[in-house]
Amino acid sequence: MPLRRKFSRLHDLLSLRMSRYFNADWYLHTYPDVKATGLDPARHYLDHGAAEKRDPSWAFSTAAYLDSHPEVARAGVNPLLHFIRAGGCAGRAEPAPSVRGRAAPLADAPALVDVDATFDRLAGERRPARVLEAGTLQSNPGHATHSHRRFPWVAQRDYVKLDIVAGLDVDVVGDLHALPAHWSGTFDCVLANAVFEHLERPWIAAREIARVLAPGGLFLVSTHQSFPLHAYPSDFFRFSREALRLIFEDAGLVVDAADYKHRCAILPPAAVMPSRQVGAWNATFPSFILVQAAGHRSENG
Repeated sequence: MPLRRKFSRLHDLLSLRMSRYFNADWYLHTYPDVKATGLDPARHYLDHGAAEKRDPSWAFSTAAYLDSHPEVARAGVNPLLHFIRAGGCAGRAEPAPSVRGRAAPLADAPALVDVDATFDRLAGERRPARVLEAGTLQSNPGHATHSHRRFPWVAQRDYVKLDIVAGLDVDVVGDLHALPAHWSGTFDCVLANAVFEHLERPWIAAREIARVLAPGGLFLVSTHQSFPLHAYPSDFFRFSREALRLIFEDAGLVVDAADYKHRCAILPPAAVMPSRQVGAWNATFPSFILVQAAGHRSENG
């Protein structure tokens, strides 16, 4: 290869790799056939991908760009390189995003404890007879979110559904920070799904759960590690696995399992992190939609 052409190619590859519209991890994740070849993703996009109408990232549609600029297609110019070198200077609008979406590649998730399975095993063994579930109000009328179906042996009258406001699927209006005094030691199981992020002082609620559980009673709490802000009526906290475990252990309960569920990705704007680094960042520092803790009150508690 002539030296001038070699330097031109190196310049092209460097331009692609430095562009916020090229994401090597996304490219390999989206096109597993490329990953299987072991080819460098920037080289593949330069030599083959653009001609095959593959997208260099979620932020750039090769096909849409070529459709909008047929002269680029006729000239056989790489569309992303053309946008980098001419598009910005010409004041053109942001390119259309990939129809494949913004899904970021994730490394294989670490082995996680199945908290639901742990709880279901405990519930199957102990078969709680009286259950309290907090946060049962139907936020979408007609769509029940309570977990009574999880306990088919529990009678309707013994499955108490609690929320801070009256409405569909609410038996008792109450505050998880201050449950009725006469409920002490009353329930064989307490559930709270997507509730703890809305509590002003979740450590107090954990102590209240411990108080109303009978000796040997079970609990299962699911909340968020990463999630958009959503106020019902307020949104206060996000939890790590260790934080959720700690507040229940501090409340005097035994935590049999605590872990994350539903791996996800955070996609920051380019001003915060260059897009080419996002895939590796998410792979190294995982995020999850849910974090859960399941356990019991000791028989001597």
